[in-house]
Amino acid sequence: MKRLVALLILTLAARLPLARAQQAPDDQYVVIYALVQQADSLDSSGQLQQALAQYARCRANWENSRRFIRIGTCGLSTSA
Repeated sequence: MKRLVALLILTLAARLPLARAQQAPDDQYVVIYALVQQADSLDSSGQLQQALAQYARCRANWENSRRFIRIGTCGLSTSA
C-alpha cells in the first residue's frame, strides 16, 4: 500500500511541470507573484532560510516562464 501511494505521488509530481508549461503567461505571472508574496511574508517574519528557498523557486519559475513565452512568440513572429 505504501508503495502504491509513493508511486502515485511520484506520478503526480512528474506531471506537474507539464501542467505549468501549459498555463497561459498571465496565469504563470499570477503564480510567480503569489510565490514572491509568500517569500516576502517569510522574510518579514524572520524565517530567512525558508524565504531564500522560496525566492529561489520564484526565480526558477520566472526563468521557465520566460523561456516558454519566448518559444511561443518566436513561432508567431517568424510566420508573420
